[in-house]
Amino acid sequence: MLRKILPILALITLGGCVGSGGERAAVDQAGQSEHAPPVAARMKDLPEQVSTSEAAADEEGAASSAPVEEERVDIDTIRIQAVAGDLHAQFLLGEAYFRGQPIRENPSRGLYWLDKSASHGYAPAQGALGTRYLTGDGIDKDLEKGISLLTSGAEAGDPTAQLGLATAYHEGEGVAMDPRRSIYWLTNAADQGFAVAQLVLGQRFRSGDGVDLDIDKAVSWYRKAADRDNVDAQYALGRLYYRGDEVPQDYAEAHHWLTLAEENGSAAAANDLGVMYQFGRGVEQDYAEALRLYRMAADSGNAGAEANLGFMYYNGQGVPEKDYQQAFKWLEMSAEAGFVQAQRALSEMYAKGEGTEKDLEKAKYWLGKAAEQGDEDAGKIRGDR
Repeated sequence: MLRKILPILALITLGGCVGSGGERAAVDQAGQSEHAPPVAARMKDLPEQVSTSEAAADEEGAASSAPVEEERVDIDTIRIQAVAGDLHAQFLLGEAYFRGQPIRENPSRGLYWLDKSASHGYAPAQGALGTRYLTGDGIDKDLEKGISLLTSGAEAGDPTAQLGLATAYHEGEGVAMDPRRSIYWLTNAADQGFAVAQLVLGQRFRSGDGVDLDIDKAVSWYRKAADRDNVDAQYALGRLYYRGDEVPQDYAEAHHWLTLAEENGSAAAANDLGVMYQFGRGVEQDYAEALRLYRMAADSGNAGAEANLGFMYYNGQGVPEKDYQQAFKWLEMSAEAGFVQAQRALSEMYAKGEGTEKDLEKAKYWLGKAAEQGDEDAGKIRGDR
């Protein structure tokens, strides 16, 4: 079945700071607090659809960790079935027109077919169309219609509609904010095996948002979502076990979940695994593997990985010798992306003429950028100069 599950978690990397002896160590993602819980689902992050096979999985989340295979149906067959009155086919055809796959995008035709299916009580269509009205995705935003459709779909048992309604009550979008109702509908969707809902419910228990803070329940829901191959849940678990400030530290568990997340395409997880290999935390220290993982994440635009890759070249770790030019290249990319540790390091390289021509004005500029973000070391240095 056609579906798109959008990422929810903010990317946070494993931590470090400037090392001793003039060397530079792995660093945190800029602007992210290590202690902040992952962000909750927002209206714009809601999935447009959940596959029926995923929703029907058992309550305990013991389904295979392999991704749920999508239905592959010939679009011409779907058209014929839709015209013949098949509500599921109308739903699929409407979503295909909205997404432009596997046919040309046509929101007006998408609205026609989704509305046709939803108006005959097909809950998945009600959930999908209701979410679009609430978010204004492909159609004019209409909160009243969105809430009406989501309510109908949710009461009929559609997990996408239940998640959408839960998010609306959480944010007060189209309805009065109501944490109790939000948790009610979120739990209904999660109990059906909807991985995104399980992830968000885990976040709520982790932060005490609408429920009593309960890290054990948070981990339980994260695991259910992670076992359904939800990359954000896998990453959240890896982070929890690596840090060890909310659950007992367990590098083996951290490595397991971060590896799964990395294999599912998480650049942040690749960066974090790089930290583990660079410092031998739970694994045998391996600079070459750390460099490979950092490069993989950096090539995906992860600012933390760009900085860490730059520090590897600066320190001569995983490479034949120190390479200030390569270090400068990657640190500049990270600094321009707003990564505070890279900004401070770039300032020092300009000041010393390492990997670039000495330029005290640029050194001052990047030091100021780091200080503006609250970097205490940068502030102290700027005050000394």
